[in-house]
Amino acid sequence: MSNFDKNYWQKGLNFALELCGWLVGPLVVALFLGDFLDQKYQTAPRYFWILVGLAFAITIIGLAIETIKYTKELEKESKNNKAKANDSITKNK
Repeated sequence: MSNFDKNYWQKGLNFALELCGWLVGPLVVALFLGDFLDQKYQTAPRYFWILVGLAFAITIIGLAIETIKYTKELEKESKNNKAKANDSITKNK
């Protein structure tokens, strides 16, 4: 069994965990920080909603960046695999 067969799932799992981090991270920070600022300045729910909106924007940008990066990595890997397959075919002729 090749190294690829043993670890084929790791890249996908890593990508999913990175996306979850982009979903949860900014939102959790916004929730706690917004609540803290609203309590401190007696402005509920102004800072809460401002920071949740900002967290949403950060999440969308982060998801887009990670998806583009992962797609480029997959395309590069696909090209490398095609080149290796072509090389092995020409060697066997």
